[in-house]
Amino acid sequence: MPESVERGIDDVQRFGQSIRSGRDVYGAARDVNVYAADPLRRVGGPGLFSVRPPYGRLPTEVRGRDDLIGLLCDELFASNTRMSVLHGLGGCGKSTVALSVGMRAAKEGRQVWWVSAADPTTLHSGLRQLAIELGVEPALVQAAWEGELSAPDLLWRSLDAQERPWLLVVDEADDPGPLSAPGGLPTDGNGWLRESPLGAILVTTRDGNPDLWRRAALHPLRELPTSQAAHILLDQLRTAGVEHASDNGGPVTSEGDLPAGDGLSETALRLADTLGGLPLALEMAGKYLGVQCRRQFRRAGLADTAGFAASAVQEYNAQVRVNVALLDNATGRRAAGVRHPENAGEIRVTATWERSLQLIEDRGLPEARRLMQILACYESTPVPLRTLDPAILARSPLLPADTDALRRDDALEALVDLGLAEERRVPSDRGDIACVKLHRLVAETVAAQTTADEGHSEVWSLAASLLAEAASGAEGFEGEVAWWTLAAPHCLRLLTRCPEGAEVLPDLLGSARAAAGVLREAGSFASSMALSTASYELASRLLGPENRETLLCRFMYARALGFDSRGPEATVEIRATCQVQESLLGPEHPDTLASRSLYGERICLEGHYTESERLLAGTAEACTRVLGPDHAVTLQTQNRYAITLRALGRCKESIALHRQVLARRERILGRDHIEVSRSRNNLAFTLAYTGCYHEGEAEYRTTLEARRRLLGPEHALTLVSEANLATLLGNTGRLEEAEALLQKVIEARSKTRGADHTATLIVRNAMIGIRLQQRRAPEILGEAREVLALRRRKLGHMHPSTQLSVRALGAAFLALGQLAEAETLLTELHARRLSRFDPEHHLTLTSALEMSRLRDAQGRYAEALDLARPASEVWARSERTTYFTAFELRFQVLALEHATGELHPPGYASALRALLNEIEAAGLGEAEVAWSVRREITLHAP
Repeated sequence: MPESVERGIDDVQRFGQSIRSGRDVYGAARDVNVYAADPLRRVGGPGLFSVRPPYGRLPTEVRGRDDLIGLLCDELFASNTRMSVLHGLGGCGKSTVALSVGMRAAKEGRQVWWVSAADPTTLHSGLRQLAIELGVEPALVQAAWEGELSAPDLLWRSLDAQERPWLLVVDEADDPGPLSAPGGLPTDGNGWLRESPLGAILVTTRDGNPDLWRRAALHPLRELPTSQAAHILLDQLRTAGVEHASDNGGPVTSEGDLPAGDGLSETALRLADTLGGLPLALEMAGKYLGVQCRRQFRRAGLADTAGFAASAVQEYNAQVRVNVALLDNATGRRAAGVRHPENAGEIRVTATWERSLQLIEDRGLPEARRLMQILACYESTPVPLRTLDPAILARSPLLPADTDALRRDDALEALVDLGLAEERRVPSDRGDIACVKLHRLVAETVAAQTTADEGHSEVWSLAASLLAEAASGAEGFEGEVAWWTLAAPHCLRLLTRCPEGAEVLPDLLGSARAAAGVLREAGSFASSMALSTASYELASRLLGPENRETLLCRFMYARALGFDSRGPEATVEIRATCQVQESLLGPEHPDTLASRSLYGERICLEGHYTESERLLAGTAEACTRVLGPDHAVTLQTQNRYAITLRALGRCKESIALHRQVLARRERILGRDHIEVSRSRNNLAFTLAYTGCYHEGEAEYRTTLEARRRLLGPEHALTLVSEANLATLLGNTGRLEEAEALLQKVIEARSKTRGADHTATLIVRNAMIGIRLQQRRAPEILGEAREVLALRRRKLGHMHPSTQLSVRALGAAFLALGQLAEAETLLTELHARRLSRFDPEHHLTLTSALEMSRLRDAQGRYAEALDLARPASEVWARSERTTYFTAFELRFQVLALEHATGELHPPGYASALRALLNEIEAAGLGEAEVAWSVRREITLHAP
C-alpha cells in the first residue's frame, strides 16, 4: 500500500485557512473546540519584531558609563572575547549601556541586531526575524521554527557566513533557560548563544551566576555614583526649562563635579542618594519633577527657575524618603541595617512611581493607578492598546464610571510622560499595532504591591476580562497573527498568576486556546505547548477535572501532544477526555463528538482500523443529526471515516463519502480553500488505491495545479501533491517522470526538514520502490537499510511505515539473490501483519505475495503457490480488482501453476494473453507487471 504523505496532517488542521488569502468566515467549529491552524500555510507580512536596535530610547547623554562602554567595545571588537554578559539589578541601565555599545559598533561599520529575551515567545519571534533579515530562505525558516529542523543551527550557519563583522545584543535575558539547549547552559555552544569568528554577542541579564555564563566575560553593572546620578536629575530639569549654574561655566561633563554651594545641586545630590543611584528611579523622578516645573513656569513665569526646582526636589526627596521607610518596614526587608540590593532597588522604584501616581491623581486622573495595576497583571512585553477597552473599564467598579477613551488616553499619556510606561508601535502585515509597555522592574513592583492588596483578585479578573474580550473581537486564525502573538505571553502570565476565586476564567481559557493555535501556526511549538499545559493545569486546579472548560483544555492539551510528536500520550489523553465528556455531558454533546472524532483518528493512525471504523461511523451519524450535515466537525469526522473505510478495503464507500465531503466543502468554503484541496487529494488517493488510475491522476493533477498556482511550487502541500502523483506514475510504469518528481520532493524535503525527517523518509522509501522497478537494486541497498533503521528508531518496529521499509529492503535483497537476508525480513513482515491484521487484509495479502516470490526464488514452488493462490482469490473478491497488486498476484499464480505442472503450455500462454489484455485495459500497459507478462508470453508463445 503506498503511503499517503498527507495522512499525518489531514484533518488534524482546523477549518479556517483559505489557500489564497489565509482568511475565511467558515468558523462553525469554534463554538465546540479550537483547532490547530495549518502549520504549512505561508504567513504573510514581515516578521513581527524588528531586530533593529531601538536607539531612540537612548538619553541625550549617557552618564557615568563611559569607562564600561569603552571596555565592552574593546573586549567585543578588538580581542578574542566573543561573548560578554552585562548583569545587574533591574532598572540599573543595562539596556542603555548595551544600546550605547551597539551605536558605537554601528558607527564602526559593524552589523548590529537587537533581540529581546524578555520571554520565550518574544525571543523566538526576534530570532526568527533575524534569520529572515540574514536572508535565510523562508521555507527553511518556517521548517526550523515548526520544529522540523534545528533553528539554532540554521541561524548560526547564516551568522557564521556573514562577511562583515557583527554584534548581536540579547537584552533582558533574566531567565537564561530559553537560550539553552534542553538540559544545558546558555554558553554550551549548542543553544542560541555561540562563538563566531566575525561576530560578538552582548547579553544583558539580572543573573550574574558565573557557573551559568561559562566562557563569557562577566561585567557587573552597579548603581551610579551619587554625583553622576544627580546629573541625570539635572538633565531632566534642564529639559523642563530650569536654568542651572552648570549651564553658565560650571562643569557639564558626565564625569565632572557639581558646582559647590549650589542649592539645586545639593538637593539633587541628596535625592540621588535617596534613590540609590538607580537610573530607572532617577529617570522617573526627573520626569516627575520636570512636569511639576513646566506647569509652574507656565503659570507663574518665575525668573528664579533654579530656586523653585531646588524647592521641588527637596520636597520630593522628603516624600520619597518617607515612602522608602514605609516600604522598608512594611515588607520587613530591613534586617540589622543590611538590605539586599535587588530589594533595595525595588523599594526605591516603588517609592518613586508611587509619588508619580499621586501627582497624576492630583491632576484628576485616578484611572492611572488602576491602569498601572492592570498592566502589571500582564507580561512586561507590549500590550496592544485595544486590550484596554474603555467600555469594559467604565463598567468595572474599580474605575470611575465616566472612564472613556479620552480619559484612558489621558491617563496613559500621563504615565508615559512621567516615565512609568512607554508607547510602542509593533509592525504587522496590517499596519502598526499601538501598544503600551511597563518597564519590567516597574511591572514587578506594581504587581507585588497589588498582590498584597485585598482587591488583587478583582484587578486580575478585570485584566483577564479585558484580554479575553479583545481576543473575542480578533479575527483569530484567519488573520492578525501579530496581535495574537503579542497577546500570547499575557495569556500565559495571567494563567500562571491566577488568584484563587478569580472570575472570567472560562473566557481567559478560551483566549489561551486560541492563542495556542496561532502560536502553532507561527511555528512557536514550545510556547504553544506551554500555553496548552498551563491552561489545562489551571483549569484542573480551579475548576476540577470534570468541568467542561477543563475538558476543552484537556482536548487542546491532547492536540498539542500530537503536534509535539507524542502520539501515544495524545491518544491516552483524548481517550480519557472523551470518556469523561460522555459521562458528564452526554454522548451526543458537541464537545463529546469532537473528542470522539479525534480519538477515532488517533486509533486509525495506530492501525486499529476496525475499532476506528466502528467509532467514526457512529460519530459521523451523530454529528450529522446533532450538528447538521454542513458543520465543520461533521465534515471533519466524515473525512476521517472515509480514510478509515479505505484502510479497511471498503473503497467504494470511501470514494462516495470523499466525493460528498468534497462537494460540501467546495460549496461552503470555495474552490481555493485548503480543506477543499485536502478533500480532493484524499479522493484522488482513494481512486488510485482502488485502481481507478485515470480518474485518480486527473484529480491529483487538478490539486497539484491549484497548489502550484496558489501556494507556490515549493510549498509543503505542493510537494505532497507531487509525491502522491509520483507514486501513481510509478505504479502505472511511467518511471522517468515519477523519478524526476520524487527527486525534486526529496531535495526540497531534505533542505527544509532534514533527510531523516519522517516526511522525507516517506518519499525516500517511494524512490526505493521506483529504483527497484528500474532494476537498480545494487544502488539502493544502502539507502533501503538507512531508511529502515531511521524508521525503526523514530517510529518503532510495529509502525505501518516501518513495515513498508522492511518490505522494501526485503525486496531489494530478493532482487539481488541474497535469499537468506530476504527470508529474515519478509518472514518477519508477514508474521507481524498476520498478528495484527486478519488473513484477508490487503497488507497481509501483499506480504503473502512477497513470501510467495521468496519461495519461488528458493525453488519451493508448491509452497509459493499455496501462498499466492488464496491471496489472489481473496483480492479478486475485493473492490480493488484493477489495482496493480491484483494483477501481480494473478500473474504469480499463473507462473507457479505452470512451474508445478498444473497449467500446460498452451493454456498458460492463452491465460497470459488474457491477463495482459486486462492489465492494458486498466491503464497499466507500461507497468512492471505488464512487461513481466509480455516477457513470459515471448518465452512460451507457441
